[in-house]
Amino acid sequence: MMPSNDPTNLTHQHLLKATKAAMRKPPRIVSAFLDAGLTNDVTGGGTAKPVGGAAAGGSANGWWSNGIYLMFKQDAVACRRYGTLTLEVKDDFFLLIKDSGLVAGLEPLAVATID
Repeated sequence: MMPSNDPTNLTHQHLLKATKAAMRKPPRIVSAFLDAGLTNDVTGGGTAKPVGGAAAGGSANGWWSNGIYLMFKQDAVACRRYGTLTLEVKDDFFLLIKDSGLVAGLEPLAVATID
């Protein structure tokens, strides 16, 4: 079978590769987002202020968070609901994040989509 040149598939593969790399050597915003004890701003990409219960900051050119969503560029990978310790993670990235050793004090939950 020939590899697909479908742009959606290529984008997904890029996101999967970026997530694997972030779990091995996490940017500060990634490790802060995955730790329930960290809720302060993480500097690095502007003046983002947390709107949820997690750390905010990072760079729109890579990993960033607004305090609710953990994003890679324009793609949400995980979500923390304000006032809960649930970490919603897209199905395709669930095991990578859950088994990374970076999740602290949160209960990971696999979800099909993040809204």
